[in-house]
Amino acid sequence: MKGEIDLSHIISLKNRVAIVTGASRGIGRSIAKTLADKGVHLALVARSLEKMKTLEKEIQTKGIKIRIFPVDISEPSVPEVVVKETIEEFGRLDFLINNAGIALSKPLIETTVEEWDRQMMVNARAPFLFSREAIPYLKKSDAPSIVNISSVVGYKGYVLQGAYTA
Repeated sequence: MKGEIDLSHIISLKNRVAIVTGASRGIGRSIAKTLADKGVHLALVARSLEKMKTLEKEIQTKGIKIRIFPVDISEPSVPEVVVKETIEEFGRLDFLINNAGIALSKPLIETTVEEWDRQMMVNARAPFLFSREAIPYLKKSDAPSIVNISSVVGYKGYVLQGAYTA
């Protein structure tokens, strides 16, 4: 890529371990593929087992370990289980990428409390719970990182996304 800076001779990500939520498509998928290219072992989290299996096939030739978690992160017990099983599988955790998110495309006045709650569970509570569970293990890494992916909607709202913008 033009203008890309290669720091691989200074910083190596090889054999690091990352949890990536929302890994089955979009930004999460791209992050997973990029980390795999750098030799990072991956715990991939998303609802679609089929899409994650496809991703796994694409990146398994990179010589990394991959663990798939086909789960719904709106369930409050999921972050604890994912972090615990990631540690059991890989023995460490270096990066947490909180990428998963959902958006409602409907007028705010038509949004139900259940829809609002689900969106908040995925977009706000899950990153909090994942971070809280991961921090004790991340503290053991010599280069830990938590990356929270957000949306441009935080700067500028869009029609039919009042609940998401909030």
